[in-house]
Amino acid sequence: MLMVATPAGQIHELGALLVGAAAANLGWHVTTSGASLPAAGNRRCGPPEPRPCCGVEPGLSRDDPQLEGELTRLHESLPPEVTLLAGGRAMTAYRDALEKIGAVQMNDLAHLYSALDDLRKPARK
Repeated sequence: MLMVATPAGQIHELGALLVGAAAANLGWHVTTSGASLPAAGNRRCGPPEPRPCCGVEPGLSRDDPQLEGELTRLHESLPPEVTLLAGGRAMTAYRDALEKIGAVQMNDLAHLYSALDDLRKPARK
């Protein structure tokens, strides 16, 4: 399962919708939660899939002072088995925050496809 949303305060969701459509085309069950979703709203991103993930798009704003805290709250609200994927035009402005929470950062659709393929592989022990 892939849940796609933009974090609280981020209202540009076109990229997130594109990610959802691309993942659905690959056979993923996709839930699109829309724009400006508070971190607490992502708690439903979890099982039943063996390797669930949550995709967020920081949108276009490269100077949102609230976004780093929102990304941290998102990470803390998700079960540990959920992989967090991030992409979008403003992603580079938040690279440090995304690295800190262990998000898989995607620069383009080819990287998204690769990340989704990797998530389908059995977890290594």
